[in-house]
Amino acid sequence: MALCVLSQHIVDTRSHDIVDTVSQHIGDTCMGMSSVIFGGMTNSLSPQTRAAIINYDPTQPHALTVTEFCGSVKISRSVFYKIRTRAAHESTGALHPRSRAPKTPARRYEPAVVNELVKIRKKLKAEGWDYGPRSIYYELAMQDAFPGGKVPSVATIARLLASVGHVDAALSI
Repeated sequence: MALCVLSQHIVDTRSHDIVDTVSQHIGDTCMGMSSVIFGGMTNSLSPQTRAAIINYDPTQPHALTVTEFCGSVKISRSVFYKIRTRAAHESTGALHPRSRAPKTPARRYEPAVVNELVKIRKKLKAEGWDYGPRSIYYELAMQDAFPGGKVPSVATIARLLASVGHVDAALSI
């Protein structure tokens, strides 16, 4: 019941004071469960819990049902079955959570790319042309070869130029 009131107060008032007050009330009433509601707990399971899930055998006499077992370790049935399936495919790999790092990390540009951007910027400026990131992008798009292979986006060109201090103070307002 308090959880319903909490969600209604958040939607109706959008007040952080009310959320804090109600979460404190829930924390007092629900014996510390406010950390679960407000993200105070991590959502990864310990290797011991994962091992218990993997080793659990519901076919044993007097064994808990899957629902009862999940309740005892405080997980959902879907998490139970995901870990069991992962254990069937990866064996001991299921004892640890998968990495949350991106599979394709942000692209890193080598100094040759930044030097080429600065060189083109200086060339455009010396010739009297606009020498902003968009002009540099179009100049690079017309070239046959670029040191990094793929031409960076306009936003990336701006970020790379700013990282080496090639930004006009008057234009950055």
